[in-house]
Amino acid sequence: MNRIILNGIAGSPGLVEGRAWIIKDPEKTPKDLKPDYIMVADHTSPVLALALRQAKAIVCEKGTTTSHAAVVAREFGIPCLVSVKNALATIKNDDFLVVDADEGKVIIN
Repeated sequence: MNRIILNGIAGSPGLVEGRAWIIKDPEKTPKDLKPDYIMVADHTSPVLALALRQAKAIVCEKGTTTSHAAVVAREFGIPCLVSVKNALATIKNDDFLVVDADEGKVIIN
């Protein structure tokens, strides 16, 4: 499998590796929290706070450096990328990701 690189805006710095966890509806609390996964969503909302606390990183298709995802990620000290175009169309559950928020990149291996 070829590496795919998506670009975004750093909402919170850092570099982590891990498995992707797709959140289909950010307005609902996930039934099965997956600690130490990289959460991938269109955006985040306050109902996801518990799940976000357990994530290794956050990747969102929408958002800015002042969006909910970025602010919460900085508070929890986890990397976050926002404005990552086509993240949900490209990343699948359990894909192995490298989130390099310092460089604004998500690498899908």
